[in-house]
Amino acid sequence: MVVMAQFINAAIVEAAMNGFGYGRREAELRAGLIEAQMLGLVQARHYIPLDAVASMSREEVVRVYAPLVQHFIADDLGVRGARRKSSPDASRVP
Repeated sequence: MVVMAQFINAAIVEAAMNGFGYGRREAELRAGLIEAQMLGLVQARHYIPLDAVASMSREEVVRVYAPLVQHFIADDLGVRGARRKSSPDASRVP
């Protein structure tokens, strides 16, 4: 499980740095926030499970979680060291 988490973290950090031009510190922050959301989702769907979340279709999960992930990737996070992209096109991931 730890190896998988490290692999996912490295992939997200690399994508944030290369695709969005974030520095390592900011990319790691954004990756960590995305991972925390995904781990919570996995817990709620498979390990706890919370019926309302576990019963959602994949399409519903994507519809609900996509804006959250997009926010963590592209928007101003309101924390020191995290910046908002200056390009208006960078405010949302395609």
